[in-house]
Amino acid sequence: MKKILILGGTRYVGKALLNHLLKNKSIQVKVLSRRKIEGLNTIIGDRKDQTLLNNVVKKNYDIIIDFIGYCLPDAKKLIKALSLGSYKTKIIFISTTYVYNKEQRRDCFKEDTFNPYDYVGNLLEREQISYEEGKRSAESYYCKNYLPENLCILRFPIVLGIDDYTQRTQFFPTFFRSGGCLNQLLIGGTSNYIFVEDIKDLLSTIIHEFKPGIFNFSRSEGFNQYNLGVLFHSMLEVESHENCKCIASQKTPFYYDKDLIISNEKITSFFNFKKSFEEQLNKIIRNESSRYI
Repeated sequence: MKKILILGGTRYVGKALLNHLLKNKSIQVKVLSRRKIEGLNTIIGDRKDQTLLNNVVKKNYDIIIDFIGYCLPDAKKLIKALSLGSYKTKIIFISTTYVYNKEQRRDCFKEDTFNPYDYVGNLLEREQISYEEGKRSAESYYCKNYLPENLCILRFPIVLGIDDYTQRTQFFPTFFRSGGCLNQLLIGGTSNYIFVEDIKDLLSTIIHEFKPGIFNFSRSEGFNQYNLGVLFHSMLEVESHENCKCIASQKTPFYYDKDLIISNEKITSFFNFKKSFEEQLNKIIRNESSRYI
């Protein structure tokens, strides 16, 4: 039986993964969280508490999935806790495609566009630096201080799914049902996306057969905010406003001023998406339409 520790896991992606893993009788799951998870023997506490982390990690987990590592000090505390034991736990660190610098103006961003081994990490805490800088610095510390064969870094773009506490997935259904029209949307830059369901499938695959390395995990399809709006609009049962004469000025949560196109060639060498982009999006809209009203 594999022993899995999830750091975080109480909201959105982590919550969805946890519910999925709890159905697998060959996996034993624990969660370190600051709040109680109903139906689970949760370890209550803050991952920044070094003493607590030391005591938790010494249980010799096979894999630790770090959803809430937002800065170098977070990574440093986990590595220190792991160094106190002899068991070589594998780490899956959830990072972001925002580690890439859009100003570099590339056709697409591959994993080696940002090399954490060459990066000088920032020592500041999460509250003192940007989200992007925090993730770059955490990646750098993990890569420089942990065995590469036991480390998997996954870089996610914007995640679409049910129970999205960021409210991004709900934006277009709310916008169009409130009378918004496509002509209001600026075009903006193109980016890639991923779904919660995809992440559950990928993490289940990596738990079953660990894959060390750094991976972009995104869908191949790229959309600017206007084209993504068109796709949402086509699936929603809302009145069309094709004759809307509004001047395009709206910036949605999907607006990019420059392209951020992500290469997923490396991850798709061993992972296949089960459903198309349209099927996944339609499932969210149709099955959970009441959430967007």
